[in-house]
Formats: sequence, structure tokens, C-alpha cells
Amino acid sequence: MGKITRGLDKIEVGNVAADGGPGTSLATLGFTDRDSPVTMVEADPTIDRLYAHEIDTPLDTEVTGGESPFLFTVVDPDLDTMAEIFGGTVSGSGSTATYSMPGTKVIKKQTVKITPKKGLIVTIVNGAMYGKINADWAKAGKVAIDVVVEPQQPTKADTDPIIWGPQA
Repeated sequence: MGKITRGLDKIEVGNVAADGGPGTSLATLGFTDRDSPVTMVEADPTIDRLYAHEIDTPLDTEVTGGESPFLFTVVDPDLDTMAEIFGGTVSGSGSTATYSMPGTKVIKKQTVKITPKKGLIVTIVNGAMYGKINADWAKAGKVAIDVVVEPQQPTKADTDPIIWGPQA
């Protein structure tokens, strides 16, 4: 019988290990918005078929996997979280602190660990992570950060991009 994986307990993020494997010093960025998707949906692969004029079936087929970005939204970002996601600097402290967002998009190489309420933990070993502001100041709106993590090939030998398990 298969293993049921459901719900979300936490999403942790941290630097990729020095050897190119999964990082071990991970922390949450904040709470994850319940009204936004927390998804990883693999796109259809690219299929390259080699045909000859004389027959209708392919002589050879090669498949390149589709992208599989992991998406989530941080619903309670503070200035340190913004700096962690976007780069830039926090100046000052307490209620007078400010955050300066850089003028160019920053992509950080991060290990991302998704722990469900029950089922299989998923670890993206070397993810290209970037954020997007998602702000609505209307009465029922919220200021949030959409986070996108694109799995990349790890630099550590014999390490795959996404690790499923152990169980939560």
C-alpha cells in the first residue's frame, strides 16, 4: 500500500552545504499563506523523436524532463525575511529599522525542506530561489512574498536534485 502525504507542517530554507549536498542549517522564513498555492507541479517533458521518411514510427526518442518549480507564499514577512529572500540590507533596529531592496533580482542557491503534516518529507537539495512582492493594502488584503524555488542539479557527486523521504 502507498504512503499518503498531506498538509504542511513547515518549509525550511538554508544555504546549500559546502560540499554541494543538502544544507543542514535550515530555518523557516515565516508562516505560509493558507489562501495561496503551496505546490510543485512538474511540467510536461520535451519529447524529441527522430523520424525517417520511409516509416511512420520514430527510430529514436529522447525525453527531457519538464521544469518542476516549488511555489509558496510567506504571509508574515518582516525586514529580515525580505533581506533573506531578496538580498539587500536591513539598517537600524527595532521600530526604526528599514530594509533596502536591491535594484536587480537576486537568485539564491538554497536547500529547501518541505515537511508535511503526515507523509513524506521532500528536500530540494540545490534550489534557485527568488521572491516576488505580492502586496494588497485593501481592507481584506495583505502584504506577502511569493517564493519560487527551481530545483537545480546539485554540485555534489551522486546527489539527485529532489529527495523524497523520510516520513514526517
